[in-house]
Amino acid sequence: MGFYDRIALSRMIRWTGFRDRRAARRSLDGLLARDIDRLIVGHGAPVAGGAKEALASAYLWLPQ
Repeated sequence: MGFYDRIALSRMIRWTGFRDRRAARRSLDGLLARDIDRLIVGHGAPVAGGAKEALASAYLWLPQ
């Protein structure tokens, strides 16, 4: 599915879960503007540091 052992979204969710990609990008940009360093994910180990970079990397597929 494309997210083994890293912070990412499955390809299926990327293809079907985002009808309004501009709105999704605005929401993501708002989140990335915050001072975050840790992240709890649904599957896998929590990100203890560098969460902002990991989250930004997970959404590289979402156009600016």
